[in-house]
Amino acid sequence: MGHCRKSRHLFNALGGGLFLAIAFVAVTAFAQQSAISDYLYYDNNFNVIQRLRTEDKKIKNLMSEDDKKPVDVNLYEISLQSGSSNLTVSQFVTRSDFEKVQASDGKIYVPVLETDPLNKIFRLKFGPPRFQTKARKVLSRATYFIEPVGPTGGFFAKFVPHIPGLDQKVEREILANDYVKSQLSELPAEMRDLTMDSFMGVNLNFLGIPYSVSYRSADRLMNKPDGIRVYPGHGLLGCDSCVADYARKWTGINDSEKAIAKWKQQEFLPKLAKYTAYAHHVLGVSFEAHTQNMVLDIEHETGEIKKIYFRDFADVLLNPIPLLAEGKLPTDIQWDKVKLMSLHPNYFSDQGVSIAKDIWYHSAIYTGQGVTSHLTGFQRQQRHLLVFLKAYIAETEKILGQSISLTEDAKKVLENLEFKRSKDGFYSGELQERSPLRNAMASVLKPIFEFSHQVKIQKIENDLKNAIADKDQSALKKAFYKALTAQRVVFMGLDERSKLIGEDTKTTWLRSTLQAYLKLGLGRHKSLESIEFKVFGDRLWAIDRNSQKPLAVTVDVYQEANGWLQTLIGFFKSKSSEEHDQNKQPNNKSRSSGAAIRCNEILRGVNL
Repeated sequence: MGHCRKSRHLFNALGGGLFLAIAFVAVTAFAQQSAISDYLYYDNNFNVIQRLRTEDKKIKNLMSEDDKKPVDVNLYEISLQSGSSNLTVSQFVTRSDFEKVQASDGKIYVPVLETDPLNKIFRLKFGPPRFQTKARKVLSRATYFIEPVGPTGGFFAKFVPHIPGLDQKVEREILANDYVKSQLSELPAEMRDLTMDSFMGVNLNFLGIPYSVSYRSADRLMNKPDGIRVYPGHGLLGCDSCVADYARKWTGINDSEKAIAKWKQQEFLPKLAKYTAYAHHVLGVSFEAHTQNMVLDIEHETGEIKKIYFRDFADVLLNPIPLLAEGKLPTDIQWDKVKLMSLHPNYFSDQGVSIAKDIWYHSAIYTGQGVTSHLTGFQRQQRHLLVFLKAYIAETEKILGQSISLTEDAKKVLENLEFKRSKDGFYSGELQERSPLRNAMASVLKPIFEFSHQVKIQKIENDLKNAIADKDQSALKKAFYKALTAQRVVFMGLDERSKLIGEDTKTTWLRSTLQAYLKLGLGRHKSLESIEFKVFGDRLWAIDRNSQKPLAVTVDVYQEANGWLQTLIGFFKSKSSEEHDQNKQPNNKSRSSGAAIRCNEILRGVNL
């Protein structure tokens, strides 16, 4: 975790070792640039076969020669201290990452492409750019690698289109990053480098025109151990000779086709299944895990996949239930940047996500692309999907500690994946929204997610029965009402799925909230005969009075004013604590106010 502390001069007391230190830094910088160049080469020149099936797809999904050329980018030195709302910094920003975009006097460098029409406005408002360098476009089109210049280091910048409202995507990406980072200790040790960190976002506004950019770390591509190569998923899996070379090394089979099939089925797919299963059922995160958002560490001499990383968090789905069941729901991140208004298990009407809000379809669309898009032929794709699903089920059962109960429909799909040899009639079930293999995957994932949901909810119910604090119902109802209005409530037992079909699945936050008010008896004319409010685990819960099952819970820790004396005591305690902290760290503010304070500490306190 990178907290904001004043830097020390790196070259003090080096004495006669200064030349060697400079030489080492130069060699390290060269090695890092070489790693970046290799990564960009594969990103720019290869893509998975399903994205290249027609000439139109090739044009859309491969870079032109002009796209591959470096472009000019200006780095403006901008002070954002006076408007911290314009700057969102990850609570887990590392010193290494922040130094790559740090300017003097509490300012930061904001990149602007030379071709951007707003570049002229930047010049008028902030003066000439502090530095000019080159930017290399990556295949996601809106993202560029900004080459080091002056005191800066290399980083990725994702430029958000100048459309009002889309600036919230930048803030949401930082929130999702922090949600994941705050809980990495819950994962197996080898999986804790799970993401390409989105460490900062900037939102500016000129005459009503927004300018938004998110900063993504390039550290995952640098400082690799000897023998480790890092690839974009689409670049590696779209490079037949690369996959064949690694597959032959890993399997010991000289026949390239057989080696590739075995490597994908016994190395790549099981590891992808493990990573996604832990993300889904431990962290409660559904990444957009298609090949374009996947990064792979490969041991060059053996072909072994050492790590998988995911990136681009603007459209991930967050399901708070798995962490909530363990009492580990993060409380100090900016929940207002994501709308956790769920009216069905694993379904979220988050207006920040435009597609596939059912978590099983979200995974089927994105992770499913990562499973099959690098393969030709329906039968080969269905075999590989079967391998993935079996591995995914096995990993999920390990996580849950029990066997998964699949529906008859899901069992039928798995049987078809194993034995059917034709697309015709391959799938016949209730989910008819996507291609046959996407439907197949979604129909198997759906009961898995629902089973996992039941296991997690049962744990919550058991915990609720063990220890619960009853309070004044009118006061708790009022507090819950405020949390609901602020969209800081997680729903877990309101099964309104049948009412949300067709276009209604795009329900607005207002519609969802009104339904929740009525269902929970929060309306002015509703009684509390069926709903009661209780405090458990420092959160406020809405519970069905008859079944004692939880219906909803506040995201934030519940804090109650217990009267004037307790309030006064709390006030003096907090003042005493503040004075103690100030005496201990006179130049730092309390960290309790979250990312905005830490961000200001960075901007104010760091001068290299």
